[in-house]
Amino acid sequence: VAVPRMTGGMSAAWVGENKSAPLSAGILDSVTLDHFKIAGIAALSRELVQLSNPAAETIVRDDLAAAVAQLADNSFTDELRAEVAAVSPASVTYGVTPVVATGTTYALFAADFRNVMGTFLLNNITPDTVIMSQAQALAFSLIETSLGVRRFPGLTMTGGEFLGMNCVASENLSGSDYSPAGGTSIIFLRASEIMLADDGGVEVDVSTEASVQMDSAPTDPITASQVLVSFWQQGLVGVRVTRMVNWRKRRPAAVHYISLANYVT
Repeated sequence: VAVPRMTGGMSAAWVGENKSAPLSAGILDSVTLDHFKIAGIAALSRELVQLSNPAAETIVRDDLAAAVAQLADNSFTDELRAEVAAVSPASVTYGVTPVVATGTTYALFAADFRNVMGTFLLNNITPDTVIMSQAQALAFSLIETSLGVRRFPGLTMTGGEFLGMNCVASENLSGSDYSPAGGTSIIFLRASEIMLADDGGVEVDVSTEASVQMDSAPTDPITASQVLVSFWQQGLVGVRVTRMVNWRKRRPAAVHYISLANYVT
């Protein structure tokens, strides 16, 4: 899908009475969003599907859908994930130079935050969304002033309002520095600067007649020596979950982040 993008803005001018208004020409190009998908398959025996209570098929379907969502979230935030042509998109943090956290106190966070916001403002972008781990959101929500007043009253471990921005708090993040001891990244972005192509849900297919490679790393393309298992012959029920999704930053400066963040006091 080709998406038009404006890389140079329009202009305007003061115009006197009965004078001609100037013509403005912006600069446009286009960005191509390829069709990327996340998919997973699970196989169950017919006996398990027919006799289980609660239904095993429903449990497996929901867990596959959760695995798809987890991979999408991880891929969106992992700063090491580059685009793989015709397979998967780059993360929004890929190629971004982070501000490395300088300590664990609120005062040092304030300094690190100013550095990040300074980079945004140099590019005339104001972030409106922040993504952080639930552990970091909980720590922020508990930080108080010397008078016992919460510094971030609108924030909880599940998210909320953070310094005028919408906070998404989740442990479903990924990156090279993600560990309880080493800290996690705090990602700031302008949501309208992220182009998103998403069907809005997952597609679920069920088959009892497919033939598949019973392998978590299947050969692609399939070779003549590859053994395929018939669901019909083996009495199996296959459940496949697929999600079509892609994203891309409209401008490189739309995302910045603090790395190794572990602010607790």
